[in-house]
Amino acid sequence: MSKKEYACIAGIVIFIVITSFKFGNDYSVYGLKKPLSLSYSNGILYVAQKDGYISMLDKYGHILELEFLNLNDPSSILTYQNMIVVSTKDNLFFYQRPSKLLKVVKFSGKIRQIANFGNDILVLLDTGDILKVQNYKVKFLFNIKGASSIATNNNEIFAVVGHSIKSYNINKQV
Repeated sequence: MSKKEYACIAGIVIFIVITSFKFGNDYSVYGLKKPLSLSYSNGILYVAQKDGYISMLDKYGHILELEFLNLNDPSSILTYQNMIVVSTKDNLFFYQRPSKLLKVVKFSGKIRQIANFGNDILVLLDTGDILKVQNYKVKFLFNIKGASSIATNNNEIFAVVGHSIKSYNINKQV
């Protein structure tokens, strides 16, 4: 083979490789519409979308299932033990993988966010209430007035309040 033939074959291979990726220049995945929340577990990325669908992607952005679950107005998603937990306005839906609905837990306030906390799930309501869900039972922990987002580690809860981040342990503010 001549150098021109090698260059032509190399050019074709490079073109095929570049055009086969599902990510665009901004690393968006084509096919998703307005993603809201994500959770990653065992090589699968679960994406809650504004249109109500939960999609499954592999770690490279390839869509495994575009309309895996359909819920009215999902807001947060997380993987918990062997389940997928999705919040809507005032409900937590517990699905056994892949898509068997196990339980729905209803709340009296609007859910802003959910987070893993060890073997429990924390729920942040719009009122600032932090609730712990354990074995589908809900327990009030405390209120963080003005909290807009939470994150956790093994024994602390971090909350965005206004323009600052506050840290709390399960029993008292740090």
